[in-house]
Amino acid sequence: MVIIAWNDSGSLSNIFDGDVFKKVLSIFITAAILKLAQGSPSMFILAVFIYLSPNILSALLFLFPFIRRYLERSNYGAVKLMMWWSQ
Repeated sequence: MVIIAWNDSGSLSNIFDGDVFKKVLSIFITAAILKLAQGSPSMFILAVFIYLSPNILSALLFLFPFIRRYLERSNYGAVKLMMWWSQ
């Protein structure tokens, strides 16, 4: 793959100029970040799921009160943490 960057002056030696190099480099960094975000949408979905999970758990426990009563009587630390987190 050959990448050609063009500047207004037209000189090929300007690629070693600091300003031109920063402009070209910023394009590649931006493209790399966009490709990364595009390549892993599951991270976004995971973040949304983690953000919404207390509300989902509260809604499920509201719909099934017998499960909530059973979990409230439980002495397991993980269940206590889950119940506290869903409040």
